[in-house]
Amino acid sequence: LVDREASLAVARTAGDAFREALRHTGCQTYICIAAFGADHDPDQCQYLSDRYYYINRGEVLAEVLAGGLGALLNSAGQCSVNLALPSGTSLEEPLPATLPLDAEGCLDHHVWLRTAEGSDGPISVEVEVAGAVVLRGTADADSAERVASGSFEDHLFLIDLVALRLRRVARQLCGRKTVSADELNSLRERLTRAKATLQPTKDVAHSATGQLRGRSALRERLAEIEAARERLSYALGQFDERDTNDQRTIGSVALDAILRDAGQHVPQGPVAAALSRRADAASELPAPEKLSKYGTEYTTDAYSCCDAWELATQGDA
Repeated sequence: LVDREASLAVARTAGDAFREALRHTGCQTYICIAAFGADHDPDQCQYLSDRYYYINRGEVLAEVLAGGLGALLNSAGQCSVNLALPSGTSLEEPLPATLPLDAEGCLDHHVWLRTAEGSDGPISVEVEVAGAVVLRGTADADSAERVASGSFEDHLFLIDLVALRLRRVARQLCGRKTVSADELNSLRERLTRAKATLQPTKDVAHSATGQLRGRSALRERLAEIEAARERLSYALGQFDERDTNDQRTIGSVALDAILRDAGQHVPQGPVAAALSRRADAASELPAPEKLSKYGTEYTTDAYSCCDAWELATQGDA
């Protein structure tokens, strides 16, 4: 017989010691665990890693390996972010111990804060690479800028907010064996609201004749969020014994693994990040000169009715 709790504690102690040994090498590290089958512990895998993947079929394994290799070859390294928050302000969700940098050494990660009414004061941020602080900044809690309604930034904020709400759903279900019918109905309503909330953004991002800057970046982010919502919808169906539309069962371990994976806050994909930076760069550029009559006729797309000048102002050229 094996004492499960004692074994888990020993494994976590060994994992902590391994992380500490890596820290003493002076190199920034990032640990990924890809697990499969019904005999692994999703909670333990998530604790021991910076990024946990659940492999439920061969195609996913290939995607994870290819994506991990691509991230390794297109990364300038890893970094750690530390926040000093004023009284009355706290993190909405845990901040990963290590975050990956892209090939240009850029970090694309946002942090959600919960602030009590009347709370103010400075928020300090430090970015460490290999134990050395390479970037430091401070801003007041009430200095956040308001963005224009219907702008690219407004739509991007809404997408990130819905992503946060979906992660909350996943974390609420992690480790659960059963869910009451009333709670299931409430969670399904939240998933439905998430889809309805993003529908206006989806409409403008997919409008062929739209003039919104950064539509391609929004489409990429929407695809990521929709995939997460579909996974949660499938997971909810596993808890519902009344659901006869899908007779597939995946087991409690696989279900918990899917939920823990969906509850992780990880940086957006490299394509979405690159498109967002392109849209931000376009907003800083001076307005391009209008095309000549010939230039307009030559570059106008028959489907979208947009010419090269319009695409350049949107950041999608």
